[in-house]
Amino acid sequence: MAVRRMRVGSEAEGLRTQDLRVVLDLVAHVSDAPSLDEYAARGAQGLFDAVRCDIASYNEMDPVHGRALTVAVPAESLWDEAEEILARHVREHPIVVHYATTGDTTVRTLSDFVTRRRFHHTALYDELYRPISGEYLAAMNLALPAPVVAGFGLFRSTRDFGARERRMLDVLGPHLARAYRQVVERVALGALEGALAEEGRAAIVLAGKNRPGYATPGVARTLDAWFGGGTDTLPAPLERWLRNGASEASPLVLERDGTRLETRLLELSGSRVLVLRERRAAPSGDVLAQLGLSPREAEVLALVADGRTNADIGRALVVSPRTVKKHLESVYEKLGVHSSAGAVGVALRAG
Repeated sequence: MAVRRMRVGSEAEGLRTQDLRVVLDLVAHVSDAPSLDEYAARGAQGLFDAVRCDIASYNEMDPVHGRALTVAVPAESLWDEAEEILARHVREHPIVVHYATTGDTTVRTLSDFVTRRRFHHTALYDELYRPISGEYLAAMNLALPAPVVAGFGLFRSTRDFGARERRMLDVLGPHLARAYRQVVERVALGALEGALAEEGRAAIVLAGKNRPGYATPGVARTLDAWFGGGTDTLPAPLERWLRNGASEASPLVLERDGTRLETRLLELSGSRVLVLRERRAAPSGDVLAQLGLSPREAEVLALVADGRTNADIGRALVVSPRTVKKHLESVYEKLGVHSSAGAVGVALRAG
């Protein structure tokens, strides 16, 4: 996923060229993270290198349920009980409470809310900040859905964070938040692609008038095998099917050399998605009858192997889904299996 080019306009006024270069490099590095754990590690390390501080951390805190997660640089600055202590006192943390109640995304420091003398009298300081000499803290909020407060924190033992440093962090904040969403989307997309591939499926998100937009990795191989074309344009059979009123209930089914390609059109969140599934064609009822099944049982199993649900089969055979279930129970017993997946496996091998 490409990193959006950051606009260097009014939001970056007052920053030096060197600071802008640091911002751009850090955002690009974090946006390429392959996982949220790596995002947290790269973000904390990048801030530690970019802004002079003793500790940089990524934090996720839930003040409603009293939970916390932290990744710190240097790693040795985070001892075993630190997350437990933060979780225990998260409802008392002035910056966390502010972010949780306001949704503010500007950079905040401890000195915005409490004096050092007053903070020194809190259990949060005594148990968590005193051991790391955390006298000064600057934090940014990534604005995740409530009640979670997530963001980065910078700690110093001497000298509060100045206007230039806060400005630099304010410029970084929205881009780190966008990078977080990009990583989440990429991880989710990878999981979806993996799930589709395991089931022998591939997907094309249509853009504009029947024009391919995003395509999962398996699409190119499937289209080339069946139509001899790439993913730049839809093959003529798919385009004709879409033009003639395709719907989820009326898939396009092609068969060749004992293999079937089934294409369905789904409407997902306002997008049209073609889901292609390639598999061996289901054997006929006559073939399955040779397994010792009755003609009706063989017919039911053939429809199950074809990907039909019990309700679909009931409508096709004009019987109730309960009757279909009874036929399947008899099929399982005769074939020595315990599920429809096992029965379909036997059926495909027989075919």
